[in-house]
Amino acid sequence: MNEETTNIGVKWGLILGGILVAYTIVLYSIDMSLMIGGITQYLPILFVIAIGFLVAKSYKETHKGFGSFGDIFKQLLITFAIGVAISLTVKFVLFNFIDTDAAQQLMDLSIEKTSEMMESLGAELPEEALEKMANTNPFAVSTIIISFASLTFGNILFGLMIAGITKKEENTFE
Repeated sequence: MNEETTNIGVKWGLILGGILVAYTIVLYSIDMSLMIGGITQYLPILFVIAIGFLVAKSYKETHKGFGSFGDIFKQLLITFAIGVAISLTVKFVLFNFIDTDAAQQLMDLSIEKTSEMMESLGAELPEEALEKMANTNPFAVSTIIISFASLTFGNILFGLMIAGITKKEENTFE
């Protein structure tokens, strides 16, 4: 993989990270409850998918309109890993150093929304589950690492689909 090709993934990873950070800061500034549940939690998925297609397009533009599944997927993997790492790093700093009270507020909102959802389904959240949720720090280093792994895995699935849709192999027999 040459430097120009690697730069595609890095460039778009930085852009994706910037978009996700800006989105987090906007939600944080407007109303933190927007960060828990609702349609606002699914909008970043659209950002990831859109950036994924732009990565594939950029790759193919630098390779005369062609791109193998593997090469496009590598660029998507680099992009998604960098974007998620930037986003989670900013969240870690924001909720552990800048506004530590906000982390507890988000946890309280999360417990409240989870309880409401369970009640709407006719069930009740067990006390031990509530207690476990209340004692979990969603912005601890271990939780951030788990979030990175799960988000990257989820994005890999999008990457596989995008690479499959956008690949265009060069016909060497013509």
